[in-house]
Amino acid sequence: MAKQQITPGEWSNGPANHRAIYELLHVGAGTFVSPDNKIEIDPEIVGNYAVTRETDIRPGIKGRLSIESYSLGDLLDRWNAGERWVAVTV
Repeated sequence: MAKQQITPGEWSNGPANHRAIYELLHVGAGTFVSPDNKIEIDPEIVGNYAVTRETDIRPGIKGRLSIESYSLGDLLDRWNAGERWVAVTV
């Protein structure tokens, strides 16, 4: 699998069948990196593009979606706690 962005400006090859949490959080399109280097939901985005902690994210690998989904809040908490990868079960 190609390198994935794991933090702002940092790319890495992850473990097999894993996706980078940073890429799943769509930083810049619903979330942002705060001055204290935490990812947060952007409160200024409203309407059809707004996201919440309950927003479902279903990652995939090579065009196949995972059988599991994660909530945006769960992924935010994991990334902010230092995790960089989540398993994808297809």
